Amino acid sequence: MLCSWDSLFDMAEFRSTHAVHREGSVSSATRLSTSSAVDTFFDTRASAIVTATIVSEYSVCMTHDPMPTNGTSTQEESTGRTTTRNTDAPILGATPGAAVGRYFRKYAVFSGRASRSEYWWIALLSLVIYGVGGALAGVIQAATAGTNAYGDVSDETTFGAGLIGSLLFLYFLATILPNIGLGVRRLHDVSLSGWVILIGIVPFFGSLILFVLSLLASNPSGQRFDRR
Repeated sequence: MLCSWDSLFDMAEFRSTHAVHREGSVSSATRLSTSSAVDTFFDTRASAIVTATIVSEYSVCMTHDPMPTNGTSTQEESTGRTTTRNTDAPILGATPGAAVGRYFRKYAVFSGRASRSEYWWIALLSLVIYGVGGALAGVIQAATAGTNAYGDVSDETTFGAGLIGSLLFLYFLATILPNIGLGVRRLHDVSLSGWVILIGIVPFFGSLILFVLSLLASNPSGQRFDRR
């Protein structure tokens, strides 16, 4: 314990020590005549001092030496609170819903980290949207395209195909910022600076290098890119 209880025992002996002294110094006749008043006085004084000392020592002990707790469970609760509050931490094994939700919540956020699952679920989403949209536009174009003056199939874009193409283009514009942010957070997760994403402007090799980096596992040291 941080505090000592020796003073408590010292004060507890106060009454008995004082009583011995009193018996040696006071004559038997005087003690018989004044015993009631003196005993009441000294008993009340000693009791008050001992009680006050006990209360004071107990307060100090409770302040500086709290009851022991389970260190493991306390650490786990603290870790849990940190994990819950740290929205910049990667979601390991993210579900498609969690990945898409965070992707749009962090629309233009370039701090924090993104796990492989977060990154590749969004990549798969984009592949599906562009693939399905492009295929549908091609089918509509082939089905509704007329013929030109020479009897050949017209290469003029039809309304339906043009509408789908316009929607895909709008989706592309709307996802430029979140895609860059996701790429930066994925680089942070492997403990690399987000500026490495600029290597993507190098023809062919830049995209290949970024592809390889996106496959790397999470690196705990990447937490230095989290917001403080």
